[in-house]
Amino acid sequence: MATDPEATELEALRVHVENFGAEREAAADWGSWQTFVFSSTSNVAQQILAQNNRRKGAQLDVNGTTGFVRVGTRGQVMNNQGGQLFAGAGINRINVENKQELWCVGDGVNTITVTVLDERFE
Repeated sequence: MATDPEATELEALRVHVENFGAEREAAADWGSWQTFVFSSTSNVAQQILAQNNRRKGAQLDVNGTTGFVRVGTRGQVMNNQGGQLFAGAGINRINVENKQELWCVGDGVNTITVTVLDERFE
């Protein structure tokens, strides 16, 4: 016997809403430090941040007396493109908030140190 769908009483559906926005305000669950040295004699592009969909943020500290490093995708830095982060008096600190991988290469003339703090959620 067929039943009329309009005459059937429906049961309420429970819905649980999570507030993902609060996660951004919380402290990161994990953090890792790593240092990369780009010398004047060996100028090889290095991946300084891996793709990470749970990244809260990253901090790059560029230190050297003069010169710059190039940052961007692998293709960009291998072709002398991408952004330039300059070294100089003190430490140049840059914050990164995206999830993609980041590559870096020195200018080939100056010795520059890049220290990376990568923070992520569990």
